[in-house]
Order: sequence, then C-alpha cells, then structure tokens
Amino acid sequence: MNYTLFCRIARSFSVVLSLLAFTLPAAAQNTRTVSGTVVDESGVPVIGATVLEVGTQNGTITDLDGQFSLDIAGDAFTVACIGFADQTITVGNKLKYRIVLREDSTLLEETVVTAFATQKKVNVTGAITAVKGDEILAAPVANVSSALVGITPGLSAVTASGEPGQDAADISIRGISSYNGSNSPLIVIDGIEQPANQAMSVLNGINPNDILGISVLKDASSTAVYGIRAANGVIIVTTRRGQAGAPKVSFSGNFGLTGATSLQKGLSSYEYALFRNEAIQNEIAGYGSTSLSNYLFTESDLWKFQNNRDFTPEEVAAMNLTDAQKQQLLNSPALYYGSSDAYAELFSRIAPQWQANVSVSGGAERVKYYVSLNYFDQQSIMHNADYFGVQTGSRFQRYNVRANIDVDLFEHTTLSVNTSGQFSTNSGPGVGSLYSRYSGIMQIIYEGNPFTNRSMIIDDKLIVDFDYPQNSVQEGLRKRTDNEMTGGWLPALLNRSVGTTTSTRVDVSMRLRHDMSYLLKGLDFQTSVRYQENYSKVAIQSYAIPQYTVRRSLTNPNELEFFGGTVGADSYASGSWGGMRDFYADATLNYQGNFGKHNIGALLLGRATKYTMPYDSFNTPSGLIGTSARFTYDYDTRYLLELNFAYNGTENFAKGHRFGFFPAASVGYVISNEPWFKQNPYFTFFKVRASYGLVGNDQIGGKRYLYLPGTFSTNLGPGNFNSIVPGESASIGGNYYQFGTSTTGMNTIYYGSAEGALGNEDVTWEKSKKASAGVELKFFDNRLYFTGDYFYEDRTDILTTLGVIPVTFGVPSWNTAAVNVGEVTNRGFELVLGWEDKVGDFRYYVEGNVTYAKNIIEYMAEAPNPYEWMNQTGHSIGQYYGYKTDGFYNTLEELNNRPFFQPSANNVTLGDIKYLDLNGDGIVNSKDMGPIGYPNRPMMNFGGKIGFSYKGFDVKMVLSGTAMGTYYISRITSPFFKRAGNAFRWQYENRWTPERYAAGETITYPRAVYDADQSHYDFGQMSDIWALSSDHLRIKNLEIGYTFPSNSPMLHKAGISGMRVYANANNLLTLFDEMSAYGIDPETKDNLGAGEGNISYVFPLTRTVNFGVNIQF
Repeated sequence: MNYTLFCRIARSFSVVLSLLAFTLPAAAQNTRTVSGTVVDESGVPVIGATVLEVGTQNGTITDLDGQFSLDIAGDAFTVACIGFADQTITVGNKLKYRIVLREDSTLLEETVVTAFATQKKVNVTGAITAVKGDEILAAPVANVSSALVGITPGLSAVTASGEPGQDAADISIRGISSYNGSNSPLIVIDGIEQPANQAMSVLNGINPNDILGISVLKDASSTAVYGIRAANGVIIVTTRRGQAGAPKVSFSGNFGLTGATSLQKGLSSYEYALFRNEAIQNEIAGYGSTSLSNYLFTESDLWKFQNNRDFTPEEVAAMNLTDAQKQQLLNSPALYYGSSDAYAELFSRIAPQWQANVSVSGGAERVKYYVSLNYFDQQSIMHNADYFGVQTGSRFQRYNVRANIDVDLFEHTTLSVNTSGQFSTNSGPGVGSLYSRYSGIMQIIYEGNPFTNRSMIIDDKLIVDFDYPQNSVQEGLRKRTDNEMTGGWLPALLNRSVGTTTSTRVDVSMRLRHDMSYLLKGLDFQTSVRYQENYSKVAIQSYAIPQYTVRRSLTNPNELEFFGGTVGADSYASGSWGGMRDFYADATLNYQGNFGKHNIGALLLGRATKYTMPYDSFNTPSGLIGTSARFTYDYDTRYLLELNFAYNGTENFAKGHRFGFFPAASVGYVISNEPWFKQNPYFTFFKVRASYGLVGNDQIGGKRYLYLPGTFSTNLGPGNFNSIVPGESASIGGNYYQFGTSTTGMNTIYYGSAEGALGNEDVTWEKSKKASAGVELKFFDNRLYFTGDYFYEDRTDILTTLGVIPVTFGVPSWNTAAVNVGEVTNRGFELVLGWEDKVGDFRYYVEGNVTYAKNIIEYMAEAPNPYEWMNQTGHSIGQYYGYKTDGFYNTLEELNNRPFFQPSANNVTLGDIKYLDLNGDGIVNSKDMGPIGYPNRPMMNFGGKIGFSYKGFDVKMVLSGTAMGTYYISRITSPFFKRAGNAFRWQYENRWTPERYAAGETITYPRAVYDADQSHYDFGQMSDIWALSSDHLRIKNLEIGYTFPSNSPMLHKAGISGMRVYANANNLLTLFDEMSAYGIDPETKDNLGAGEGNISYVFPLTRTVNFGVNIQF
C-alpha cells in the first residue's frame, strides 16, 4: 500500500490543522514525556502518524523518521495513521516505545493525488497510477522521466542519448495519437501547470529527493479539468512538506560509475583488410571491375596488419641498418599498420557520477517548513583527453534548492509558499543539437578505418596525419587506400569548440487556503499564484592546439619525424541565449460533505497562465485562460459518479475559435461493498469503472498564429539582362524579370513578388474523445490484486498539410494553409497483477504490468497512391516504409529469374539482397515499398517490481521491456565508404559468402561490397533487412539496502537517529535483445526529429552502478 504517500498528503489538511488545538497549553499538572518510533511491519518508519493522549486534544505527529515526543498527564495514548489499525498504549514505568502499526484489514483508505484534489483510491473512477517518491530515488539517473520507466503502467519511453544532461527519456502515456502535434503529457507540480514548451525540462530538473509522490492521469475523466492541455495525459508531482516537531536534518550522498550499455564493435586492422579484399574481389567477380585490383592489400600488408609491424622481416633485412637497429625495428609496434576500435575507444570511459542532498524539516505551532539543497555531477563516458588544457569530455552539473513553507496566518487561513531554483551547467564538444555537435566526429569514425583512425598522442604531440614518403614502403599503403588516409577522431574532438550552456530556473508560488466550514462544513477556498523565470546562455571557447604529421625516418625508421606544431590564438564567443517568463494564477472553491451515506464533492476552478519568450520570433506573450468544474458523488462507497468539464481558450487561434468546451464523465461500482457480497478471505474487493470525455491539445505543431498569412517575398526573378546592343552585355545586380530589351535596363526590368505561407482562420486545437473501462480485483485478504483497463481514443482535427492541391492554387504545397482534418484512433489495454505478503519479519511483493497501445491513421489528406500498402493512412504513426526482402540471391538460377530492380538499373549479383515484387509487374520500384517492421516507439511495454525486506535488509528490483518496436539502422550499414571507410564486426561475421551459404550458416548481411554509397543496391534502399527488432527485457533498476536499527548504541552515540546504506544500479542487464549484437541499446530513439537527421550517429545509452548512504539526525 501507498501508506507513506497517504500519510504525508491526506493528513496534511486534516491532522496538521488539528495540531493547533494539540499544542495549546494544558492545565498545570504532573506530566510525563513519552517518546519513541512508529514503524510498519517491515520496520519502515511511518511518517505523519497521529500520537494523541487519550481523552484529550493533546497530541503530535511522527516526523520523517517516524519519531515522536509528547508530554502527557494521563496513563494512555493512541497512535493512528490511515491505512493502519489504531493502537492504544498504556503508560507504565516505560517511557520510550517502538510501536509497530499493523495493516488495516480494509485496505480501502489509500489515497491518490488527482487534479486539484486528493481522493480515496476506492472512490477514484478514473485511470490513475500513483508512484511513490522512494521508487523514483531507487533509480540512479539524472532525470525524473527516466526513473518512471518500468514502474508506471501505461507509460512508454525511448531515449535519444546517453550524454550527461541530455539523457532524459521521451515519454508518452498510453501511446501517441498525433502525427503533427505534441504527444508529451502535461506536467503539474504542486497543483500548478508548467508551461507546455518547457514542461519536460522542468520535470527533469526537479531534485528527486524532494518528490513525495507522482500521479499519472491517463483517461479523460481524470484529466478533463485541464481541458485544452489534457489530451496526452497529465503527470502530477507532489513535493515534500514539513511536519510539526523539532528540526530534523537528513543527509544523503551517493557515488556511482557510468559506462555504455552497448558499443558498436569494430574490426582489427587484419580482419578489416581481409574483409575489404573480399569486397574488391566480389566487385571483380560480379561486374568485371578488374581495375579495382590495384586496391587489394598485398600479402605483405596482411602480415603487417596481423603482426602489428610496419615492415616484414625481409624488408628489415634489406635495410642499411646495424644489427641492433634492425632488431629494434623488428620489435617496434606499427605506426602505419596499427589497429584500433575507434567507436569503443571514444565511448569506453567509466565515468564518475555523484550526488549530495541535505534537507531540514520541522515546524512549530503555526509554521512548518521543508528546505533542501542538492548537488548532482555527471561526467561523460566519452574519452576525456587532456591535451594542452583542452578537455574532450562532456559534463553536467546541477544545483537544486527548495523551500516549502506552510504558515497558519490566522484562524481558518493558511498560506503555503514554495520556492525552488535549478541552476545547471552543461559543457561538451560543440554547441547546438546532439546531431550538430557529434555528426562530424561520428562521420570520421564511420568513414575512417582501424589503422588510421586512432587516438594518437606521441611524445606529447597530437597526430593528425601520417606522411607516406614517395618510394617508401608505406607509399603503397596510401595508394591502395586511394589517398583516403587522413585524420582521426581525437583531433576532430579536440578541434571542436567547447560549448558551455548555463541555465537558471527560479520558481516562486503561493497558495492561500481559507477554510469556510463556518459557513458550510466541508467548504474551502484556495487561490494560487506562480512566477517562473528561465534563462540560458551559451559560451563557446575554441582552442588553438599544436598538431603534427608523423612519419618514420627514411634513414633510420626507428626514429620518428614530426612536422607542424604551429599554434594560433584561442577564441571566445558568446553564443545563443534564451529564456522564458511564466505567470500562473488560479482560484478554487472546494466542497466535501456527506449526508448519511451520501458523499458529495464539488470543485469550481478558474485559472489563467501567460508566458513570454522574449526571443520568440513573434515577440508576443502566449496565454491560456479558462474555468473548470467537477462534481463527485458516491453512495455508501458503492455507487460512484464523477462529472468534469473545462472551458479553455488560447490566443494562438483566431477570434471565434479560441475557446472550447471539454466535458467528461465517469462512473464506478464497488461490488464488494454490497450487503449481499459476503465477506470472505478469498475474494475481498471487486470494483468496475468507466469513463468517457473530450479533451484537447493546443500544442498542434507548426508555428504560432497559423491563422495569419505569411509575408510576401520580393525582388524575385532570374536576373538575366539582355542588352539591345549586339555583342554587348550589361550587368545589373539583383533578381528581376526583363520584358523587352534595353541598353540600360530601364523600363524593361520588373522585380517579382510571391505570396508566402497562407493563413487559415479556422485553425484550432486537436480534439480527443477518450473512453476507458477498468476492473480492480483483490483476493486472499488483499494479498493478490489485479487491475485491467481497456482504452480507446479518437483524435480529430489534427493539423495537416493537404497532399493534393489545385495547380492554380498560387503557392507551392509547403506554403498552403494547414487545416484541421487529420484523424487518428488509438486503442489498447493495461494489465497489472501483483502479490504482496509477509511471513513474520519477512515481507515481499511481486508485481507485473503490460501495456499495449496501437494507433491507426484514419485520415491525413495524403495524395492517392496506386496501391494500398503505399499509404500512410491505415497504418501507425511513425511506421517505416521500404522494400520487403526474402533473403539473398544464393544461386545463379535465382539471380537469372529476378525481377528488374529499377533504382540500380538492375545491377545485381550473387549475395545481394532479394527484394520482393509486391505488385507482380516484374519491376521492383517505389510502387513495391510498403510497411516494414513497427514504429520506433514500441506498441507493447512491460514493467515489473520485485522486492523483499527482512529486518533491516531490503531488495528492490524493477524490470522493463518492450515488444513490437523497431530501430531502423542507416548510414552505418555499408562498409568501406569512400574506399577506406570503417567496417563493423556484425557486418563481417554475418555477411553472405558462397561458403557460408553452402554450410547452412545463418546469414543476415549481404555480400562484402567495396566503396558503397547511400545509393547502392544493398545499402541505399529502405528495406526490412535494416529494420531491427527493439524487443527486449531488462533489469532496469536494482537496489540492495540495509537500515540500521533505530536503537543502535553506535548511532545514538554519534547523534544519528537513523541510517541506511545501499547500492543500486540502472540498466543493469538486458536480455532477449537483438540490437546488442549491433552495439545499440534497444531503448534508443532512432530519429532526432526534423532537421536533425537519423540518429544512427549514436551516443550510447548508459549503465550506472551507485553506492550511497542516507543519514537522519
């Protein structure tokens, strides 16, 4: 059960206020001080339990360590916390107690945080998943979004990069439903919406130690009050608050090591040379390209590669050297014929990561506080060379500070003030996007080879090139690689400018709550305001470093000769900067009341937000305003009803189209609470629920103000001037059209204009009709539990560029007005099955979850295609399209009976891929390209939690996995690019050869091909042979800990009230994974988005092993 989450949130509204009465001075009499610790059956401290002297209002609440101290005059006190059975303690001579609370047999009082409310879980009719803060902390990651993977049913994720500070998961809730708009959920922190364009960065910037719990809202009923921003689900974060009592100081620190989960494995220089020779021989045999024989590595070359030497014994014997010099040369490792695995060298670092957190909480009669300070430091797995003061690695540092203060201003009125700051520095090679910063470096790795692409610093000199003197032994090596023998990844990395991005985010919010029970019991009014400011700045430092070309001396090859070393001047530039200011305000009227068995709740909410991006091209604020309402009813916790609506508007659309109405309704039926449902230990809880509603998404893609037309472009035309004078030409600058001829151009030149993008006054937000139905079951005294949900979504009015327009339209297709005509349906299910039990001091739990979500594009106004399989309509968002294949051409009979392959003019030979002719016309071309694989975001996601505790020991494991997902590799499929490019082990070991085919070996890669580019028959075509399955199962998180007994003399002597040591790991082990053979993590996002290019230029995802300690004083 979610005991801690409930005690900290639910009782913050009821018990904390009652402490005002508890702390009033008692009549003068003899008192005794009782103290102790309250824990649950597994020994975990119970936070927020009420300790009350029997028959009085004198009481207190247990602190963050479950401890309490109370002066009493009587002989007994009670300890109570919702979710546990109350205990009454009779006081004798003993004044210090360790009180173990037993689980309440009903288990029905667990609560969850919902939109602008906290509800008993039994009364919730929407689809909501609650995640405890302790579960977030068990993942040693920098980002909250990554910590949610595996423990949150309905959530799917892919990750673009393992770079420090850039490794956040791209998450979605119950799949995706828009092919043009945003699919990111709305983020709400302590009841306040975060700006849509900054929401995920705000979430990922939170200090995980500050998180009390997270609620994930999935269906229309639970999200409808957010209206226009609710279509993609909502993630609500609740941060920690102080409790009345003496100040409690908590410290936690951890240190970890980070490495790559998978690395692309290269070949040795010898294997590379054999593979390349085979490729050249295939070209000669298949196409008669005999001229390529000049590029074959010789037997001498092969010996040198295999033995890591620049000279054969015969070559050394023929040199005019002394015997000692000859022996020295025979023992000298190769300079030219060396070997390296560039990708592994670049990303093989084991990098440090550490974090420290201090928090102080407590409170007096009228003021409670929680204050924390956190520091996080994460370094990169990328090689961190230090050359003349230039660092090649990247690093992310973040400071977090938070102060949550609650003040009882006067009777019935409380004020909560939350102040938080996030200050981060991210430094690394280059500036801008992942692709722009690393594509150049990756290009060198993929276009280099094992014997030149090495990280070489010799005698403190950075080697950028090799010299191959004319008529030397090494000159032949240069010729056989066609002069493609330059550079290396280390010089490319060191020559990149170092970009440092400094970001600051400050957030201040205030919430005033006035209890109006004096007018109507259960009525209260709340109002909130929030101001948030974000600022970021990029500084670019370019360093001038000495660089050298090296060669072996022609007179004595044992000696190395260096050329170059000239050093210029360093430079510094102030790069881009950005920022955002956001203002939010709301006012809420809440009511909770009951009349006998009738329980009624109501909410009326008005809210507005305005955020300004001073660097936005429009330089105008963006805002949202609206009102929402909710009505809840339950009869005897059996028949449940909830009605929600929101009426929201945004200035992004034209007048008359800015506001929308978003209603939703849900019902529930707790069958097990019926009088006729006989109470028994076998079938203990049975609830069904269903919801339906309409929500919206104003993050629809494209620019702002799509209802406005674009500007006209002027001064258009070819600019060719024709003179009237024969043989004479005149020059007139600019672009123009000429009508007639002239000696000067006057009166014959006209400057053209063209209309820009068209506007659409009817453009509006996406609309989502959502339906959800679920069942919740518990068996065997609530130890076995099951939750099942079916969901359906119909997303309409998706912003779409029409695929067909009239020729007379007047603007090109990309300038046509975007229209709300697209439609996508999305349906699936969620299943959760778990068991939780205890045997004596041994407590354990097992839980598994699976989510399936498949979307279908119903309409997107695409141009008609001759065959159904060519359409995107009818398939999923992100579906890949390419040629379907049927292995390889293994025999001449197969080759001679092949269809004509149009893209390569039918240049095909043995060992090439066999593409299928889908339409049967004897020609393979674009009309035969259909769906291949699945989208990159998997349709099915698995998760699981396994844990146990015994006395002070505890073990927690999180499993995650996916099915029905695809990673499409490109740009790394063809070896020997530009005649000397790289090759990888998966290509070499899985390639087609006649011998391997005859032996019946598994073949997944075509024949070796020389100098293939992106238009090659095998490698330039989208096909299912390059669509890898991302299906996998992995141990996502594992934590092992030990909590020292609270009565330990050692801790007491040190002034420590509690201590826990632990070790945890993230991405620990991956099973059933096809992609690891290619050196790519199965959670990798395979495309960075518009303008970024394919992410086959991979920065590996990471694995972290972490050790830490938590100490309470």
